[in-house]
Amino acid sequence: MSNRTTHIVVSALTIVLLAAGLLLAPRLPATVVSHWNFQGVPDGTMPRDAMLLTFPALIAGLYLLIVVLIGVLPLRENVAAFRPQLNLFLVALSIFLAYVAALSLVWNLHVRFSLSLLILPATAGLFYVIGDILGRAKRNWLFGIRTPWTLSSDRVWDETHHFGGWVFKACALLTLGAVFLGDAGWPLLLIPLLVGSLATVAYSYFAWRRAARA
Repeated sequence: MSNRTTHIVVSALTIVLLAAGLLLAPRLPATVVSHWNFQGVPDGTMPRDAMLLTFPALIAGLYLLIVVLIGVLPLRENVAAFRPQLNLFLVALSIFLAYVAALSLVWNLHVRFSLSLLILPATAGLFYVIGDILGRAKRNWLFGIRTPWTLSSDRVWDETHHFGGWVFKACALLTLGAVFLGDAGWPLLLIPLLVGSLATVAYSYFAWRRAARA
């Protein structure tokens, strides 16, 4: 995905969310639900105006931060080598955040639905995109499995990210399967993600040990 397309998509999502917030603000209560527990029960609130600004600011802020970091961090040439894939991640993340924002707006308009049924598939899609991109990422300080061992060696980086890509794809499939468990499916998302993340860190160490002996 090109830089221009990424900029257009992220800008459009930010503007649409801001416009939706302005249009719907009169219909929303002064204090809105902003957080739900794993059973889909609201357990946190915040002022309406703060909620309406949070997601647009988060989408635009993350995008601008990453663009700035690309220009100042070491190994910029490696980032350039997989920039289309990184742009795809930025777009996927922005769409995911906009989707969560839309669900929050709809809920606070007193429309009730199963959060698990709607959020888990979207989370699975985001995990799969991350898994696909990890396998193509070059050694850099911005995106990927950044451990002392992966950052010290292109070989260790490549081996670890090939492994990590499959881990995230497996997490995506498990998360998609968790949809059929309803609210009880959240552990099927969190536990494999935690175990898989720890496994990739350990894998990077052993890959480094193998490379040192070669």
